[in-house]
Amino acid sequence: MRRHQIVEHSCFGSFADSGSMYKGEFNAAFEERCWSDKARTCVKFRADLVKPIERFVEMCELDPKVTTAREMDELNPIFECRTCSSVEKGRLTMTWARAIPHPCAQRQKSIKTKTFVLLDEHESSQVRFGMALEENRAIRKACRIMCPNCKYRVSGHDKYLQHMREEHGVLEVPDLLDLDYHYTPSDDTTTPLYRFFPSAR
Repeated sequence: MRRHQIVEHSCFGSFADSGSMYKGEFNAAFEERCWSDKARTCVKFRADLVKPIERFVEMCELDPKVTTAREMDELNPIFECRTCSSVEKGRLTMTWARAIPHPCAQRQKSIKTKTFVLLDEHESSQVRFGMALEENRAIRKACRIMCPNCKYRVSGHDKYLQHMREEHGVLEVPDLLDLDYHYTPSDDTTTPLYRFFPSAR
């Protein structure tokens, strides 16, 4: 997880002062427990991921000492893991954030042996388009949606439609907007892996 997810992740424990006047408001708004000193026992810095991060940044011809995560997000480079790619399954592609914890990235010489390659902009644009479609399907399947009538939250688009039919008698539900989907700080919003075709290079 990155910092904005870590600071309010549910495993961080609860308010040190159980009688805090803000506890109820926070839980109601985020459905999470707020950060406390208990975080020290469950959150660890992944020092083993520093080298992979540096290598991926360098592959983009940037300086890892000064390049920020925001700059990498804006650049949005797409990498392919050749070890996990195949003619049958397609080429396994991923964003820089998803590539960092990928098992093949933990191998010390994975970059030097060209296990990972940076796709050119033509292929990257195709992958980003496919990733966006897959991400949208995943959101519709699992993300929480708030009912506009009773403010009840359901998980997934199908359950939302069922709720609208059974609880409110609404048979034709209007298309949902991005703001209708609700995330909590613990949700993994990293773009998923994507199998890219054509498989031949």
